[in-house]
Amino acid sequence: MTKASFSRSMSSPRKAALLKLAGRAFTFRQSVYMSELEKLTRWDGKSLKGHARIIFDALFDLVRDVVAKFSIEQRLDMAKLFQDLWYHTFESWMTEAKWSRSAHIASTDEYLQTGMTSIAAHVVVLMAACSMDPTLPLHTIKTCTDHTITKLLMVSCRLLNDIQSYEKEEKDGKMNLVTLHMKDVNAEEDIHNSIVYVKEILESQKKDFIEHVLMDDICDMPKPLKQLHFGCLKTFQMFFNSSNGFDSEIEMIDAINKAIYLPIDIGIEESLSSPSSMPQKISNLNGTEKKLSTKKRTTLTLNATLNSQRFPSISWASSNFFAIQASAGLKFNLPKMSPKYCLI
Repeated sequence: MTKASFSRSMSSPRKAALLKLAGRAFTFRQSVYMSELEKLTRWDGKSLKGHARIIFDALFDLVRDVVAKFSIEQRLDMAKLFQDLWYHTFESWMTEAKWSRSAHIASTDEYLQTGMTSIAAHVVVLMAACSMDPTLPLHTIKTCTDHTITKLLMVSCRLLNDIQSYEKEEKDGKMNLVTLHMKDVNAEEDIHNSIVYVKEILESQKKDFIEHVLMDDICDMPKPLKQLHFGCLKTFQMFFNSSNGFDSEIEMIDAINKAIYLPIDIGIEESLSSPSSMPQKISNLNGTEKKLSTKKRTTLTLNATLNSQRFPSISWASSNFFAIQASAGLKFNLPKMSPKYCLI
């Protein structure tokens, strides 16, 4: 899979809109109560209000559009599959919220089982796979949800987050493997040792993940899906490499500019590169115009319900998609989202 095809498959504006909402701060996740979660599971948004209604509208539009790419015979089954994926993601967020409110200390295994789901990497990559290739058989998508390579991706993304976000999450009252290990082993243990411990687990998981990506004899997943998983992990790795770039808009903009817009200085004379041919770097993520060049123009029109005043936080998920969208250089608009209760 080429870089361009990976970018196109991950560039749905509704994915960015949904995940910007879904990745809101931990306090936002706590506002989705169990009764609302049950209604989301039934795919009934009529009585939902506030944040839950906004999430449902965005989620409904996203699933409907992805399902529409499949044949009529497959649409009901695919819709049910995606609804279940999102339901389990919301359920994991509610579990984390309950832990926070009750001061429950989960075991390491219990935490990772929930945390690898709440990071939502599997939902991102599987829905991207369906957008990339609507001819994928239903059984292939279903097996991917429980495939070893998908599980390794989920755990690795969770650990990347935990290593860089433990201070913020501790202040928010959210559980994190770094702080959890300190409590399991010794309350007085140096935080550095806990970070080293989590990094060792991460390196082991990433090693197994890469083996599954590169070796056909131990993984029967189709090669394009393997590459999509690998690209997803690389994107997470880029943003969590030295700090949590998803928690700071300034840091995240700087990372995007360095990765995509700013030219590499290799000593070539300036005259060889025309300034007019170089894309302009991003100065504000919430602006409507992003990248301008002689060949490509990327336009992001943010719906009023998703503007920076109402949802100022840029989460890991929205940052992920904004970066990939910008690198794709595609022209698209983010439509207004309204409830349309018909998937087929």
